[in-house]
Amino acid sequence: MRERAEVMRAALESLPEALREVVRLRLFEERAVEEVAAALGLGESAVKHRFLKGLGLYRDRLRHELRSRSGGSEFRRGA
Repeated sequence: MRERAEVMRAALESLPEALREVVRLRLFEERAVEEVAAALGLGESAVKHRFLKGLGLYRDRLRHELRSRSGGSEFRRGA
């Protein structure tokens, strides 16, 4: 579990700041779009756009981190 958490942290930290905070608040803190918008001083449409863009990038980087740390084998749910 600790290794998975480190991989997730590394993938999140690799995101550009503008995307990282939106992804962190939405994905990990499970805050509503409205809350994230208010906290960051953004419009709701900007939060939605940044979240979708950031989530895609986060997934790509998470896969990359997992491959590089496991020697090419993929992360599997429940493993």
